[in-house]
Amino acid sequence: MGRPAMGIELSSEAGDVEPVWTDPGPFSLIAAGHDITLYPAGSDRLEAQVNLIDSAQVSFKAFYYRVANDRSARRFRNALVRAARRGVDVSLLIDSFGSDVGAEFFAELIEAGGKFSIFMPKWTRRYLIRNHQKLAIADDQRAMIGGFNISDHYFTGPQANGWHDLGMEIEGSAVSQFVDWFASLEDWAQRPRKAFRAVYRGVRGWRPGNGSVRLLIGGPMRGASSWLTCLRKDLSKASEVDVVAAYFSPSKKLNKLFAAVARRGRLRMIFASKSDNGATIGATRSLYD
Repeated sequence: MGRPAMGIELSSEAGDVEPVWTDPGPFSLIAAGHDITLYPAGSDRLEAQVNLIDSAQVSFKAFYYRVANDRSARRFRNALVRAARRGVDVSLLIDSFGSDVGAEFFAELIEAGGKFSIFMPKWTRRYLIRNHQKLAIADDQRAMIGGFNISDHYFTGPQANGWHDLGMEIEGSAVSQFVDWFASLEDWAQRPRKAFRAVYRGVRGWRPGNGSVRLLIGGPMRGASSWLTCLRKDLSKASEVDVVAAYFSPSKKLNKLFAAVARRGRLRMIFASKSDNGATIGATRSLYD
């Protein structure tokens, strides 16, 4: 197992000492029969993303909530174009609400034979229900997931006012679950009439199985999704829980489960102090007590 090197460096200027965060480099491990590489640093995530596309031989599939019109996104797009031109079956889905770009940005990809779709592009009463997932799959064998979108903000460090995020590349049997989920999203996005009930049924009916590595899906729905069901089960019996989250606004029932962990064992939680969405920070702080 490789271990990350991380730490806080101190710099002195005019007598003031300020902490400077140093991102750890990529590190790898094997867990439950899966090869996993983590990319804490933004620049490493971008290189890994481009390398994943460039290494694809048969297919490359990706869904992102946000694709910006900036340097990082153009590099991402150009890698997709290269893949399509060498015969790779490229399929890209993006969320129109989160993205600054559309089909015109990916015209060269479409011309090269790549497929491009948009999640819920038209205004409807369901328009504010968006897809925040971030997922890339090469050759149905390797998947890259995490909290990052395709934008300069996600590939620069906190010292450059970028997001402090995480990316992970995984290879193993669980990747087939990502392939199946992407197929259901693509099928829905390409339908002429996109009934939201189909997405609801997809989330509600998702079966992750009982293996040691499972893909859990969540979303706005009545009843518990596979993700929420698993989270509740784990919290109800856990004695130690660590949480790192950009947003934290659970239901009262779920918050009680977190509190119960703290009473019987150890609960450690790290939340964001800054965000471009002040409402999420306010919601989290309202629950601190």
